[in-house]
Amino acid sequence: MPSPRAAIFQNHVESGADLVGDFLAERGWACATYAPDQLAGLDRPPAADLSIFLGSAYSAYQTDIPWIAEQRRLARSLLRDDGPVLGICFGAQLLAGELGGTVEPMPAACEGWMTNDRCAGEAWAGPWLRWHGDRLTVPATAEVLASDAGVTQAFRRGRTVGVQFHPEMSGDGLRRWMRHPAYRTGPKADLLARLAVHADDHAAAIRARAFGLFSLILAMILEDGPSSTIRNPRCPT
Repeated sequence: MPSPRAAIFQNHVESGADLVGDFLAERGWACATYAPDQLAGLDRPPAADLSIFLGSAYSAYQTDIPWIAEQRRLARSLLRDDGPVLGICFGAQLLAGELGGTVEPMPAACEGWMTNDRCAGEAWAGPWLRWHGDRLTVPATAEVLASDAGVTQAFRRGRTVGVQFHPEMSGDGLRRWMRHPAYRTGPKADLLARLAVHADDHAAAIRARAFGLFSLILAMILEDGPSSTIRNPRCPT
């Protein structure tokens, strides 16, 4: 039986699939990664059993950047066909916009290991790594699975799931982020260094939490499992 295939859209050389890549590899998935300069040559999304849109230092509404416009075109095609899709941070914002939601700048960036104060179950609670300066909203056709201080942190529509946080992130991943020109020096670099130390100190717990969430997400979008939309005001503690 052939291995299931995942198409991963990686937007910077300093970022990667990290824990979600580890999760899929341990389960026998064959993963193909697509960089921004490869998108213009794709007439349609790559044939895959799962498509994953990763994060970016850019914003999903910056469609004057050619690769973002191309990525939105591919996402639009996947959503139209209800193909299994996972979006992480920028990827979630991209999907939310194509579903009819909104993406806009926040008054202040949200950065750090944080928990969600409302969620559909313990798997969504965290703490998760957040690193975003934009916030998203989703249309009424989507289910909100997690939020914090009124900001949507996870959502689902059919076989599409978006998470505003970074469940894939590890200490090594954070140190790769520090190679990005925007984060090599200054307060952002110092903060990333501290966040990486936290990730190293809690590596086993972070990996287990992430793998539990990825298992749930795959059951939802590959097997059409239940999502248990938020019904209670606070996450389990």
